[in-house]
Amino acid sequence: MQNERVYAETHRKRVIVVDGQSSAAIVVTDDSDQQTLDAAKKLSEYVERATGAKLSIGTSERANSEIHIHVGTYPTEDADRLGKLLQAMNDGDGYVIDVREDGRSLSIVGPTSWGTEFGVIEFLERYVGVRWLMPGPDGVDVPQSTMLSVPFGTVSEEPATISRHFFGMERPVEWTEWTKNNRMHDKIQFHHNLMNLFDTNKFRDHPEYYPNNTVPAQHDHWQPCFNDATAAVAINEIIAFFDAHPEEISYSLGINDYPNFCELDPRSPNYTGGGLNSLGLPNMSDVYYPWVNKVAEGVLAVHPDKYFGLLAYAWVYDVPTNLRLNPRVIPYITDDRMTWNDRDLGDTGMRHTQLWQQHATQLGWYEYLYGSPYALPRVYPHVMAENYKYAQHHNVTAHAAELYPNFGEGPKPWVSAKLQWNPDLDVDELLTEWYVRAVGDEAAPYLKSYYELYEKFWTMRIWETSWYATWKGQTRRHTFLDFLSPSYLRNITKEELVESRDLLEQVVLKTHTDRQKKRARLLLRAFEYYEISALSFPSEEAVNPPRSEEEALVLIENSVHNIGLADQRRRLLAEFDGDLMLRQPLATTSWNGLSSGAFGGLEDWLKKEAAGGAVRMRLTEIVATTETELVRDLFAVLIDSGDKENLLRSASFEDGEYTEGDWSYEKDNESATCIERSNEQSRSGQYGMKIKGAYPNGGAAQNIPLTGGRYAAIVYYYVPLDSQTRGEIGFYHYIRSESKEMLGVAISDRKRLDQTKGRWASLEFIFEINDYVGTVNPLKVENLLFFIVVWNQEPEDVVYLDDFALYKLE
Repeated sequence: MQNERVYAETHRKRVIVVDGQSSAAIVVTDDSDQQTLDAAKKLSEYVERATGAKLSIGTSERANSEIHIHVGTYPTEDADRLGKLLQAMNDGDGYVIDVREDGRSLSIVGPTSWGTEFGVIEFLERYVGVRWLMPGPDGVDVPQSTMLSVPFGTVSEEPATISRHFFGMERPVEWTEWTKNNRMHDKIQFHHNLMNLFDTNKFRDHPEYYPNNTVPAQHDHWQPCFNDATAAVAINEIIAFFDAHPEEISYSLGINDYPNFCELDPRSPNYTGGGLNSLGLPNMSDVYYPWVNKVAEGVLAVHPDKYFGLLAYAWVYDVPTNLRLNPRVIPYITDDRMTWNDRDLGDTGMRHTQLWQQHATQLGWYEYLYGSPYALPRVYPHVMAENYKYAQHHNVTAHAAELYPNFGEGPKPWVSAKLQWNPDLDVDELLTEWYVRAVGDEAAPYLKSYYELYEKFWTMRIWETSWYATWKGQTRRHTFLDFLSPSYLRNITKEELVESRDLLEQVVLKTHTDRQKKRARLLLRAFEYYEISALSFPSEEAVNPPRSEEEALVLIENSVHNIGLADQRRRLLAEFDGDLMLRQPLATTSWNGLSSGAFGGLEDWLKKEAAGGAVRMRLTEIVATTETELVRDLFAVLIDSGDKENLLRSASFEDGEYTEGDWSYEKDNESATCIERSNEQSRSGQYGMKIKGAYPNGGAAQNIPLTGGRYAAIVYYYVPLDSQTRGEIGFYHYIRSESKEMLGVAISDRKRLDQTKGRWASLEFIFEINDYVGTVNPLKVENLLFFIVVWNQEPEDVVYLDDFALYKLE
């Protein structure tokens, strides 16, 4: 798509504002829609903020001014010339800015109201100098001047892509407005949608549409059967949708996010045979994509101008055999393309894109661009720029990214938005512009050095970390990195944290304006979260059980220090939660600061210590006097857990108290994972739980009725001494309403299973639940899905679990 054309732009200019005064007015039509009117107001507002001159808004008949700035329209004498420019555009987001030398008018107009608004934004950026660096009032930079002039000539521009979207920017309104001001516009629907197309309530009389010839009880844990009957239903449903919504340009045929396919059942006439795709998952591409083509062709016979988006991920990640998709179908290929700087995965990703080019006319890219919940600024602008350039030359016409912003990452979202619109822009020029506009010329070099430190971490050093190697080495891995495991924090050094703080403190010191200082202090404040996350993250080295009273007392004092750092992080996150720019939109992983073996080591010591022993006395004293909430909670559980009510049922799996239905066993890979009650190993009594071959993950869950408050979850686990596993164990609790609607999650850090081989170890997790969740229509919390998860075992790896506990804390 042609990006920018500049016709006959000369050095002579139309003067709009002189000495803070203007004789210009903004002209709209009587039938202008609300978006065009809002664009006109935006133009007037920012010109006034920059120059002090107020531009009135009216129709041409009422505009009493020397110069007319037409927004969303143009003078009658320019209709033929500008009309042809607009008709030649391939996309409705394009625009024309036209300044005639032989008249007193200026036109900003697009083929659609979106194009008009983006034209206004370009006018404000190009001629007024406005930059929307970050959301909110302090994030916009508006240079001050008493003059405004615009060169004669015509500027015409279109985006390189037809659709651009950041997930995680839907609210608050300041975030949404920022995305629009940086020309993001989501037009192609492609996400999980088959649960809506085949609504189980609507089609409850058609069990043949669903797996096992049964209407599912769950909303989306299934796929419809991909056959002629469901294709006919889909065609009729989608035609009816477009009949009712002619303004919509696309419909999503994206599969549901669950591998329950009819065609994986050997009884199905379309049984796939169980073959695996390049991700090591069941390959459903040759079942799904012919069905997609059939549906698309049926709908296009009635609505020939519509698009169909879908997710090319997981079970439909690979291209179909001997099939080319309908040209109006856009598959979004999922990947975390930061990994493309790893030569192996970069080559693999490019080959996969090029293979899709042979099977689809247009491609979409789905990026995992996070953002939250990473606990360091994950910046990689040069890799990002190379990838967007590659996309431009390989038929990628739509972008979507899970951003879920962490605005401590500075220029990252802004640069991404700019490059999605125009990948020909120079990334170094963009970065320099952002640094200078954010904090000023003198402070900018220090801010650049700060982000370059983390760019090197994520694009060079990360490949050598165990965090990355564990993910890369999986034979069945997701296309996104393991963002819920923050073990990469162990690879940032204290010296780098000191250097980071020094650089940002210099940034604050060398800013000059109030807005610059606010932005600099914001970035420094965001760094405090990264800093405390790295300092508080537990050491990889497991703690050996204390062999003497002296060692136990030293372990207590070390634990108080480490837990205190983790509590400081917890309090900082709570403080950030209400902040427009510092809040984390995704749930972050929590930890208590204790290394593997510390809690269990103290617990074992207490079991054998005589009444009134020094270790118990010290713990009791700390619980009574500490002001650190997390220290008090953990040590209180340690010294009197036997007196607390365990909210879990069948917690030790023993005869007489065990009920089969109390636990549900969740397996991401049914064929490989074994989860069962077992008497092979137990911490107490005769029975426990055995988990074998959990890959990529599997675990046990229990529904618990509860209300808001602070809770402690504990589980004990044992790995045989001869095990070679590098698997992990952690909590992943779902916070739910009375009707089991998910309201949030509570995620613990993970412990490596090989750290405490040959002895029972504990995983302990303190978490807090609000009474109500939500702001507009808050829902009361009344249920918890208690979930213990094991990740990344090899097929023969075994871990034993016992003595589960969930306590409500005072």
